[in-house]
Amino acid sequence: MVCGMAVWQCGRATDPGRRASRCATQSGQSELYLGQFTSPAFPWAARHALGRRAHTPHRAESFLGMSEDKYFSKLDLTKGYHQIRVRPSDVHKTAFVTMGQHYEFLRMPFGMVNSGMTMTRAVRRLLEGMDNVVDYIDDLLVHTKTWEEHLQVLEELFKRLKAANLVARPTKCELGATQVDFLGHCLGRGTVGLQDCNVEKVKDAPRPTTKKEIRSFLGLVGYYQPFIPNFAAIAAPLSGGES
Repeated sequence: MVCGMAVWQCGRATDPGRRASRCATQSGQSELYLGQFTSPAFPWAARHALGRRAHTPHRAESFLGMSEDKYFSKLDLTKGYHQIRVRPSDVHKTAFVTMGQHYEFLRMPFGMVNSGMTMTRAVRRLLEGMDNVVDYIDDLLVHTKTWEEHLQVLEELFKRLKAANLVARPTKCELGATQVDFLGHCLGRGTVGLQDCNVEKVKDAPRPTTKKEIRSFLGLVGYYQPFIPNFAAIAAPLSGGES
């Protein structure tokens, strides 16, 4: 139900090989552990949701001053969005139908208009006052100049994660490194640069010939704008081709 009006959706076709993991019914409400479910979109909810915004700094802002840092640790929060519970009074707004059954998300799904901002705001509250930690949705980066400081920051971060019941994925974490790749950048050893694989993507990108290809190419190279002197002037001829 959205704004007092019931919203109906046709059942979704589902690959027989992909099954939802179901568990016991509690208080008349089916609980679903989202093991292999594809996250649905919620266009009806997006139209009525109040848009919330959280400032996400440009990557160049996040990496300013890191060239002097010597130790890095990066953490990935497991299934980030799904670690945030949906308010009980809003659970019904996430309803969807598949395999002939009605389901509702008890944890925040992908696809809701405010999912990304909600995750960002939650992480920002968690990291308040921790100037040596950079966040991007569910990715965290600890950066310090000394090993002693690094251990102190990690200890405080782990305490906060535990208190908030947030879990990191061990296989995607890297602790105490002198150089790391993070969000397309290579950090450490006195430099802030680009990952070689992404440089190759730019070098090997085909010459754009359509408006769609131009937009795609500008998006690719624009991410690294801080590393390209006079980027606006160089890209101006292509930018004009977008319109």
